[in-house]
Amino acid sequence: MPTTLMLKINRDCGISLDELEKKWAKAKAIGGEGNWASVMGIFKKDIPEACKEKLGWKEALIKESIAFDLDGTLAKYTKWNGSDDIGEPIEPMVNKLKKFIKQGIAVKIFTARASKESNISPIKQWLKQHIGRDDIPITNLKTHDIEKFYDDRAVTVEKNTGKVLCGEWYFVF
Repeated sequence: MPTTLMLKINRDCGISLDELEKKWAKAKAIGGEGNWASVMGIFKKDIPEACKEKLGWKEALIKESIAFDLDGTLAKYTKWNGSDDIGEPIEPMVNKLKKFIKQGIAVKIFTARASKESNISPIKQWLKQHIGRDDIPITNLKTHDIEKFYDDRAVTVEKNTGKVLCGEWYFVF
């Protein structure tokens, strides 16, 4: 955890640095090393509400979300066969989505299918059957609240550099 943030929480909320270190270690153990969004979400849940208000975290928790593509990421996909044809779940990604939900991290389904209102109902049915809930927001819009995307078609680019990090491929003619 950044030292400046830890000192701010210590100063503004009176939580000892030792206690903050323990909370951070616990969040890292649950959220996974190097997964900042998940670790921070878990850490924030372990901070008293009055402290969150002083730090302005209540609103920030609502704004942050993680988006999951549907076809090819959460559900198996080979070709378009209509809006009612959504593939079988891809268990590792479905489990990751469920883990984020359990940790209190906001998630969204980010899919081109959402460009037509008539496609939403089959997605909600699929979510109810395979995730256990149908109240997860579904969108086709990239919005500022989305912190991270899980998508089978993405090419990762280093922020502000244009440097391709992974996922690039080329058409060969």
